Amino acid sequence: MPTIDDLRLRRGQVVDEDFFSNLADILEAGLIKGAIDMYGYMHKDVVPDADLRYRLGSGNKRLREINVGYGYFSYSLTVQNRPVLKDGDPIYIADLYAQARISVSEAIKDALKPFLIAKEIEKDVAAMSDVFASDVPITRDGRLRVQLIVNIDAYSYLKKIPAGETSAIIGMLNEGKIIPARSWFEQDATVMKNDYVNIQFCPDARVSVFLFNISSA
Repeated sequence: MPTIDDLRLRRGQVVDEDFFSNLADILEAGLIKGAIDMYGYMHKDVVPDADLRYRLGSGNKRLREINVGYGYFSYSLTVQNRPVLKDGDPIYIADLYAQARISVSEAIKDALKPFLIAKEIEKDVAAMSDVFASDVPITRDGRLRVQLIVNIDAYSYLKKIPAGETSAIIGMLNEGKIIPARSWFEQDATVMKNDYVNIQFCPDARVSVFLFNISSA
């Protein structure tokens, strides 16, 4: 294999076919058969000639994606401006507390957030008939929140079929008191997952009813 020195011309030397053959061989070795060819493909290990001297990319000239099988880092690794912990690193609870508190608080808020499971708006119902065509299933342990408006003074009832049972239990809302016409009424009741619930009124009335399930904390 010729070397670069073979291409250095000396005074009076004739440039012949051997010179161009050597030139072609060197170009092929560097551009086609080198560690990284002119098309960007790698054919052998790429090893720097000194330890910890060079960098790959920079803060504003970054590689878009790296796909590797293994990675070995002697010092540190930072992802999204945060250091990645490794064996032997100290962990300071104070550094984690603020973010952990925010995460826990958000998780609790999400868990306690009411979510709508059924509604009927301006529906005419007969006395002691179910508002909802089918009993409404409870999906989470916790509370059932009943919100309703009725067009006349009326009594309202919660019908509940406990999980695993077939018989319904019916009890009056608002501690047995009349719910005044056109007034907004809201009440919570404890429920378990797989309970079924419905609402009834007396006498005949036009009602709007919203049912929410709220998880236990």
